[in-house]
Parts: sequence; C-alpha cells; structure tokens
Amino acid sequence: MPHITLLAYENCATSGIYGVIDAFGIANRFYPMIEPDADRNEPLFTWEIVSVDGRPVSGEGGVTIVPHGSIDDISSTDFIQIPAFLSPLRFIGRVPEQIMEWIRRHHENNVLIGSSCTGTFLLAETGLIEGRTVTTNFKFSGYFKKLYPTINLKPERILTEDGGFLCSGSTTSYLDLCIY
Repeated sequence: MPHITLLAYENCATSGIYGVIDAFGIANRFYPMIEPDADRNEPLFTWEIVSVDGRPVSGEGGVTIVPHGSIDDISSTDFIQIPAFLSPLRFIGRVPEQIMEWIRRHHENNVLIGSSCTGTFLLAETGLIEGRTVTTNFKFSGYFKKLYPTINLKPERILTEDGGFLCSGSTTSYLDLCIY
C-alpha cells in the first residue's frame, strides 16, 4: 500500500491537505466494494501530515493543521505532496533549508514528489526541477517564469510528470493528481 506524506506549511491551502485525505479515504472505503478480492482491513493508501517541527501550523484562513509528526519522522514514504498557497507567496526565498534538504533526500531515494498549483513554487525553491516540465496556476505563470526561467513551465496543462515530479495546475487540481 502506498504511503503519502502531506507537507503542512504556514499559509498553505488546507484543501491541499484535507482534500487529499478525503480523496484517498474515499478510495480506501470504496475499493473493497468494487474489488471483491480486496482485503477489507488493508487500506489502499496510508498517509501522514507533517510539518517542519511537528507542531501545528496555521493554514489559509487561519485553519490550524495538526500534523502527525515532523518531516524528520519520515524515513520512508512513497509520495510527498506539497499543497497550494494563496497569494502572496511569502515563502519565496525563505523556505527553510531543512524542508529543501528533506525533499531533496527523498527525491534521491526515488520518492515521487507532487505539488498542487503554487506549491510548484516551493518545489522550484529546492532547485530540483531545473530544466524539467512542470505546471502551476495559470494566473501565476508570468511570475513563475520570471523567478525560475530555466524551468519548462506549461501553465496550460492541468498535470505534468517529469523526472519523479508530478505537478497539478490549480488549487483544486490536487484531485486530478490524486486520481492520476
């Protein structure tokens, strides 16, 4: 069963955390109904919410996201999901090195890294997607190209996959990412 790690970071869109959990929770619930041989006690997916230090973070709209642990608690996972952020993107140029190293380390271990909407900006901050094809929210595409000119941005795409990175284009396109 794939394990999903959801990165909770200050001012992120909470739908990019809780909506992903809902999507995979629905898959877990209904899979045994459509697959007669499925083990009803074995979920298709498991997940954990993590923050930099394991403490709660304030998401968009002041909604508190309570993580299961810190990024340092994750030694193994199959997928890391970076949620969207609404404007202004305060983290640009200020993403903690601890997060960037954590993402880099997992990418080196062949973990699929995903981002929704403007979460691609945070992913770009790691330097890992230089020269790769990605997408982000069309509204932010000019700003993205200005900040990261060596990244092949395709804002007209709802989903991209390139070199272990899966990006979805708009805030709610995390659902397309989950289905994919």
